[in-house]
Amino acid sequence: MKLTRPRQPLLQTCAVSTVLAMNAFPNGTRVFYWASGGEIKYGTVQATNRMADGTQIVVVKVDGEGHAQLPVSSLVKVNQ
Repeated sequence: MKLTRPRQPLLQTCAVSTVLAMNAFPNGTRVFYWASGGEIKYGTVQATNRMADGTQIVVVKVDGEGHAQLPVSSLVKVNQ
């Protein structure tokens, strides 16, 4: 049995551009996260940085406490 190539590609491709400068948590955004003890911590985004591997890190001023540096994936926006 001889296999033949299809006349058209099986998958269509297209160019995709990603804007790495996009920031879902700009400075001043109210956020919350679950701390390691299970409690919810609220705070305000102070800064964002990107690590060499592309991970976005957010500096949060935690209400009534100091600052925390967390990956953006661990934060949730506070709905007001």
